[in-house]
Amino acid sequence: MNENIQVTDPQRKDWLINQLFLSMGFFDLDTRRPFRMLGEFQYESGINGCGSEEIGCALSAYYTPDEEYYIGEHKVSISYDITNEEVIMEEAEFYPYIEKYSMEYVERNPDQKEEVMECLKNIRKRFKLE
Repeated sequence: MNENIQVTDPQRKDWLINQLFLSMGFFDLDTRRPFRMLGEFQYESGINGCGSEEIGCALSAYYTPDEEYYIGEHKVSISYDITNEEVIMEEAEFYPYIEKYSMEYVERNPDQKEEVMECLKNIRKRFKLE
């Protein structure tokens, strides 16, 4: 049984999402770490999950409907293991965060812009936002 606490407070939710992107290297200079997330989320054939020891993110496709932790179709789960908190949202609600943090990453790493934009295009297509 899933013992995580569902986060509903908007400020706490935003803080947890920020921690996820921080852990994935979106605030770093001269790194390709964000491409672990961007690469996994572009295609159905990806692992459909990413994160660090403390915080992780999984798309619906990470689990099958018969598994205990299945979150439904077209959803994203962000789990913070330190406090057992979890945010579950629609892919369409999560995408603006991906875009926001990707653009901040590009500001610090402009040489990665073309590749980031291609990843975002593929993620929008996968999330059926185009």
